Amino acid sequence: MVTRTRLLEVARELFVREGYASVSRADIARHAGCGVNTVYYHFPDTRSMLLELIDEWGTATPVQRRTALDVRTALAGRPRRAVHEFVRRSYDDLRKAASLYRVILGEARRDPEVRRRYESARHAMTGWITDMLRMGQLSGLLRSELKTEAAGLLLHHVLESMLLELVTQPLPENLRTDVLDQLAEMICAFLLAEPRRPQPTQPTDS
Repeated sequence: MVTRTRLLEVARELFVREGYASVSRADIARHAGCGVNTVYYHFPDTRSMLLELIDEWGTATPVQRRTALDVRTALAGRPRRAVHEFVRRSYDDLRKAASLYRVILGEARRDPEVRRRYESARHAMTGWITDMLRMGQLSGLLRSELKTEAAGLLLHHVLESMLLELVTQPLPENLRTDVLDQLAEMICAFLLAEPRRPQPTQPTDS
């Protein structure tokens, strides 16, 4: 029996490989090994399938980012290492989903509902980053003067655009690694509080 989940998996593969506009429900039924009526039963059209895939992507991405951020490493006094690992893991996660991401971006320019759901997913991601920044300030790891809401929006935009560029452009692997390292260092310079320096010992009167 072909399930709704299986139909979405096939739709995702076809949208990525053939292009969203080129895929019909008959194509999905044929590749899923079921009749067209089965697809009709679950989804009124391919657009509804794309919208559900966007919702799934929007739910999964913040979870992946939470997994990528090793809070324990940061709180253990190694925030720079935690940032580097976060950038690298975020890149690896996006690389796995980059093809669907390009489909979503393409349709977001044409379809208002696709754009609305995409923006909703981005908003959730920005909100999570902002919450992490506030927690970092409370722990003393991040600069106290940082405006967390503005910084969250900026960081999400920089990460999203730069990581997408890396996964879609044919770059040498060593250059890709260097860019990820430099991106992590830029984030560290922007976010991290200066370590407290020990105060010089005042001479005592003898």
